[in-house]
Amino acid sequence: MSLFSELKRRNVLRVGAAYIVTAWLIVQVAETLFPIYGLSDAAVRMVVNILAVGLVPVLVLSWVFEWTPEGLKKDEDTSPGAPASLQAAKRLDRIILMVLALALGYFALDKFVLEPQREAAEALQQQAEVEQARKEGRTEAMIESYGEQSIAVLAFDDMSQEGDQEYLSDGIAEEVLHLLEKIDGLRVISRTSAFSYKGKDVPIPAIAEQLDVAHILEGSVRKAGNRIRVTAQLIEARTDTHLWSETYDRTLDDIFAIQDELAAAMVNQLQIELLGESPIARRVDPEAYMLYLEGHSLVKNYTGFDKAALVLEQEVGIEPDYFEAWVDLASAYANMSPTYIMKEHEGDENFYKSNAAWDRAAELNPDHPAILAGEAWFAVQREGDFFKAARLLERAIEIGEDDWDAMQYTAILSSWFRREDLGVKLLRPFIRRDPLCGGCSYQFSQAALNGGLFEEAEQEIMRFRALVPGRGGELTLGKSRLLAGDIEGARKAFSDYPEARTPTERTDSDARMLYGDLLVRLTVGETEGVAGDIARLKNIERTAVGYLEHAELHALNGEADQAFDSLRQHMANHYSAAGSTRSPFLKNLHDDPRWDALLTEIGVAPHQLAEINFNPKLPKN
Repeated sequence: MSLFSELKRRNVLRVGAAYIVTAWLIVQVAETLFPIYGLSDAAVRMVVNILAVGLVPVLVLSWVFEWTPEGLKKDEDTSPGAPASLQAAKRLDRIILMVLALALGYFALDKFVLEPQREAAEALQQQAEVEQARKEGRTEAMIESYGEQSIAVLAFDDMSQEGDQEYLSDGIAEEVLHLLEKIDGLRVISRTSAFSYKGKDVPIPAIAEQLDVAHILEGSVRKAGNRIRVTAQLIEARTDTHLWSETYDRTLDDIFAIQDELAAAMVNQLQIELLGESPIARRVDPEAYMLYLEGHSLVKNYTGFDKAALVLEQEVGIEPDYFEAWVDLASAYANMSPTYIMKEHEGDENFYKSNAAWDRAAELNPDHPAILAGEAWFAVQREGDFFKAARLLERAIEIGEDDWDAMQYTAILSSWFRREDLGVKLLRPFIRRDPLCGGCSYQFSQAALNGGLFEEAEQEIMRFRALVPGRGGELTLGKSRLLAGDIEGARKAFSDYPEARTPTERTDSDARMLYGDLLVRLTVGETEGVAGDIARLKNIERTAVGYLEHAELHALNGEADQAFDSLRQHMANHYSAAGSTRSPFLKNLHDDPRWDALLTEIGVAPHQLAEINFNPKLPKN
């Protein structure tokens, strides 16, 4: 008799089959139940190992023993083909069929009931994690929408011999970034975050993790006379793998073609299907373009506004219809005016130059989101026309939800319109798109503070302080903690100012610390010596603590007359005091008849706001 026949006669094959099917069923059940009881994958692996090892002794026992109605007997004690042996075989067949039926039943249950439930639970968990990421402003929330079609364009390196062409390398990278932003379905990290790595030795995978992007575009620019060389590399960011590289050796006349080709290469490499024509860079005089890039760099980096104005004036002399140059020129002059929003500086020459440049930009592109947002701001500040401002901002958001000016002005106005919830909803997507933008974090902290979201306000202002060390945020942090009831935390925040570099900074920080200390003392009812300290605060000259802050302190101290006097002084020095009325530290004035009269005078009384119907479109993500 052959070995196979003997294995069959002794029911070894049947026992083996029954064991394997049963073992598979046990493993499937273990994989389902163990996680419910907090058991890890290691426990499942242990079960698999035990069952695998157990197969050998089971097969050995089935060879040696026969299963009969009288129990287990040695094989030599039974006759081949005896009824008992046949009966045992039939029993094993029934067991095998029964286990197979159970296995198939479990498979159907797992496939059609348990698996959908697991997938639904995982989807809900994933959604919850994404929503939490969105709430916290983390950019991984965007991966679900865009997957691998995400990119950050880093500042290109200046490879010129003298190292004085940074404005050109930055400008080319920024122009390519703007072209890519016009492509539907591609998530592009904003300039502020992407360029923050300039001059820093940060590995590509680390950048990818911080920005949560799949791809990085980096490059270099070298200019010599009328020749320019642009080298670019597309990198799969998480693995730091080069996917594509190209070098363009051209004349300056071809600089716009280089930008177009770079954008087209990214579309091809990322396998993006364009719904329309590929975006192309605007063609202008190359000399004018060089002047624009230089002026734009100075304005963006907040350095040398006077030089920026000089360079940009030259540019618009060559290209009088260059919209972006006029916008930067208006910004340069505005920053050269002492305080652009205060009436006392209205006669400043740069004030009028800024207005003239802005008017020219608005003439060239009246429907640009930044222009609409700026016009809305002027409507509030100069005209007190909140209805006009609301319509302009709604239009600005509808046209360009990615425009920062439109977004921040809309968020600010939302607070003035008693729609604090809108400010947070508008700015959250921008925080995700520009995660390393300190200004974005600061504005979001203000929106969260106005909306009573004190935890989020603190979180964002702490992020702002980490992104922009030494640039303030102490007052916002202290106020958020104070309003949340964290008195000691507020005291610490109000006293935690960076070391002053100049006498003016020292004076400002001393005044702010005293102001914060007074806020805490008045909030907890410590009124002893408060009046004298308020008077002392008013006598500190040249500080960032002004009439509004004095009004808050008087209101908290129960001095309504002095509070209204300070508010009137604030209104006399500013174009609009609408935002000031949203201060939570003025609540003691709300029951005073003068309060409603003040709101009506400004244009933000409840009955006036009810007629405006401010409903800007919320961003998609």
